Amino acid sequence: MGELQLSDSLFPSGMFAHSNGLEYMINSKAISDAGGLYDVIEGVILQQVGPLDCAALGSTYSFIKDGDYPGIAETDRLVHCSKLVAGQRDASARSGAQAARCVAEFAKDDTLDRYVSDIGGGVHGAYPVAFALCCNALGVQKERAAVMLLYGYASGSVSAALRMGLIDHVEGQGMIHRLKPAICSATKELNSTMWQFSPRMDIMQMLHEKTDSKMFIT
Repeated sequence: MGELQLSDSLFPSGMFAHSNGLEYMINSKAISDAGGLYDVIEGVILQQVGPLDCAALGSTYSFIKDGDYPGIAETDRLVHCSKLVAGQRDASARSGAQAARCVAEFAKDDTLDRYVSDIGGGVHGAYPVAFALCCNALGVQKERAAVMLLYGYASGSVSAALRMGLIDHVEGQGMIHRLKPAICSATKELNSTMWQFSPRMDIMQMLHEKTDSKMFIT
């Protein structure tokens, strides 16, 4: 049941406030149709969210199993350092901290409690690390947690494009369906070394930060 609660759009992690650079791309016409949107989301899943966030989630689960809290803290630091755009780093930490604090209020778990107490001190609250700790505390298996993480990015990006008027609801659901093979492929990064390489999105996210008026934080 834990996966149902964490996957609920009402869960207060604040992820709905982020477009991950899509707002700038849509407004600047770098993306002008559903095909372009699909290509961007798929690319980020395979080049950023899978190899960095999903790999970090897998590492966190391994460190939880081994009782290695310093390993969890180091994974948090590495994720934070690997997010090259300041807005993305801050968004990851803010959403991760919010999710961890929320789950710690109703799910008793010593490792999660220690992590929450260290946020702002020993750890940043990097979202994939916090999400792994939340999922573990709620009894969600690692592989299921990885799918939830990746699906969350895909559905959040589609939702942002929907709110900006680029696609309609039917197109959005069709796109999420088409993204399922990419999500499944990205779960293979669970046991891999963390990496990410998506320079176009990094640049778009940097440009978004400089925009005076915007609907989304990132």
